Amino acid sequence: TGHALYLCKEYVHGTFLVMMADDIHSARDIRAAIAGGNNVVLVKKSTKGFSGGKVVVDSDNTLVSIEEGTHEAGSLVNTALYVLTDDIFNYPPVAIKEGKEFGLPQTIVARMGTVKTVVVEAADGEHGGLVAADDHENDSHSAIAGREQRQAG
Repeated sequence: TGHALYLCKEYVHGTFLVMMADDIHSARDIRAAIAGGNNVVLVKKSTKGFSGGKVVVDSDNTLVSIEEGTHEAGSLVNTALYVLTDDIFNYPPVAIKEGKEFGLPQTIVARMGTVKTVVVEAADGEHGGLVAADDHENDSHSAIAGREQRQAG
């Protein structure tokens, strides 16, 4: 995921949204992430054990770490939706899987010493679950337009 983003470096400027192609998010959760600020990781509280990225936060909902592995119910799951700024490109992508891939979550964690990243909890559905198509049709455009309006005003 990190490699794909870095391939787009010359086309991405300012604040932008990154979503993985194998996850579907509700318009409400996308709006919540966008409203969270310039550096956001969207998470979901797990209702059962899972394998993947467990997100650890401090008392201010600031990202502390993302821990890959097997985790218990009640942990915060990385939903693979991020609001980032183009300063991400000032940091080298972090190699994972024996250098065969570059991980975006790992790169976000690597810049934590200089960039505060806020964690926003999703309200809708389980991570990786499908959401009704009509939830996405009109709302996602209005969420992004609202963000652009706030930045311009």
